[in-house]
Amino acid sequence: MRSLVVTSALLVVCAAPAFGEDLPTFLKAATAAARPNVPLRADGTLVTTSPDGTQRDQIAIVRRPNGDVYLELHNTGARALLLGNGETALLVPASGKASGAFALDTNFGTSEFSREDLRPFSEMNYRSPTIVDRNEGEVTVSLTPAPSQYALQVITFDTERKVPLVIKNYKDTISNLVKMRRSRNFTSAGGTWMPSEVAMENFPLRAVSTLALTWQPTDDMPALFDPASLNKPSPLTWPSAPAPAQ
Repeated sequence: MRSLVVTSALLVVCAAPAFGEDLPTFLKAATAAARPNVPLRADGTLVTTSPDGTQRDQIAIVRRPNGDVYLELHNTGARALLLGNGETALLVPASGKASGAFALDTNFGTSEFSREDLRPFSEMNYRSPTIVDRNEGEVTVSLTPAPSQYALQVITFDTERKVPLVIKNYKDTISNLVKMRRSRNFTSAGGTWMPSEVAMENFPLRAVSTLALTWQPTDDMPALFDPASLNKPSPLTWPSAPAPAQ
């Protein structure tokens, strides 16, 4: 009996998260960490490399504390609006085009980033979270996204900063890895941590899209987040050259 009690106690200890929090609490903290406490703007480049060649564009991303995200490409004029309530997602595919619904599996411009890949992490978009691995400073969690184009996502988080480092995306079946997102070179901005480099690799297409970004606080621009404004000329101004990644 004593042996059984000791064994049971060891199993409980091993099942506890190594980062000192239960998993639901950690995912709530990761959701909060995905939202800055002031509006932020990132300027930089979006480069996509595939067997067909390389495409490059200047990009701006604006994020609000309420979860709203606005993206714009300088050369092609593609624009996207993701409202933090999750109910509105619109896309302007190119300059002179009208806005339309931005589906979860639709890519932004010619990149490998779909709408789903661009939305900030939120625990509300997942069910059945399970810890599958732990390393020093990292925890890897298996989650079922819903609604989603993916059957499964496996996310490795930085346990101190509460930010996703690697996101593996499985489609149709839980063994079919199709895309992987890597974020690195985080910088402190708006009370949280923002990646200066984000890469999305599409394995079947042998394509990689890389964002190189510089983040800084910015004034709020309500016009950017008004769905009706997407069918008007963009009010966004651009730096004279792409900002280098920090």
